Amino acid sequence: MKKTHANPERLPVSERNARQSCAWGGHPRCCVRSGNAKRWRRSYCQGDHGSGRVAIEDIEAEVPHHQFWHRFVDNWERETELVYRQFVKPGGVVLDIGAWIGPTVIYALACRASRIVALEPNPDSFAALAQIPKSISGQACRIDLLNLAIGGQEGEISMGLPEGSSDTSRSGWEGRDFVAKSITLEQLVESQDIECPDLVKIDIEGGEASIAKGIANIASCLPVVHLSVHVPFFPPDADLNELISAVSAYEVFDDRGRRLSSREFAERVTSPEQFPVWGGRKGNFFEVLMLSKNT
Repeated sequence: MKKTHANPERLPVSERNARQSCAWGGHPRCCVRSGNAKRWRRSYCQGDHGSGRVAIEDIEAEVPHHQFWHRFVDNWERETELVYRQFVKPGGVVLDIGAWIGPTVIYALACRASRIVALEPNPDSFAALAQIPKSISGQACRIDLLNLAIGGQEGEISMGLPEGSSDTSRSGWEGRDFVAKSITLEQLVESQDIECPDLVKIDIEGGEASIAKGIANIASCLPVVHLSVHVPFFPPDADLNELISAVSAYEVFDDRGRRLSSREFAERVTSPEQFPVWGGRKGNFFEVLMLSKNT
């Protein structure tokens, strides 16, 4: 359900350079690394008995086989890779909310994070995710995996694949395939003793509209947030004004590194267009990098 951009290596040089000169590139929180334009080496080898082995740089992990891993090594989420490379320092902490089967956990490992807290409510996806810490090589890292959802309040949420959906990464708020325990963003940060992580990745399939208050309340504790926005999946009762207000506590950039004003963000989340120019091939989905104004 992620949007797919053209292969950056096949773009004209002028356009590749434009993408690399992100507006946040000189931000004080940005980790400037030499040779940053070089892409990570990736590989995936399908094994026997339903297993596979995914590698990125010198990090290797055994995983249950999934067709996604072939896409992972074929230019998946290069903009997200750049965010991880620029903001996750060696020894840093990453909070991965909506970790699915683990691709961004592997990104964090490649950045030499010392601690990763990853949440995934889907029990099948969580079972696949749980294989990664058992087999990683090349790095010592504390990985805390939680089979939980993030919501507007503590309790339980019915989740699953909406009717007509075939994307196995979808753990939507409309389906009724399973019931997940949920906690608030504030409770998560407190219970896991997380203070100013290098990066918070939030990809919760429309649930982001329900945790806007939490994002606003602890903006000072979450200096860098990479947020996936899924407008078509917002719950019917989503308070879009609350989401817009929460995001206004941050400097906001789109997935090409261009600064977005509060008005532009509001236009995106309230747009009636089914396939806006900033969206992906499946509709009004987009990602933003948010840098807190309060730290």
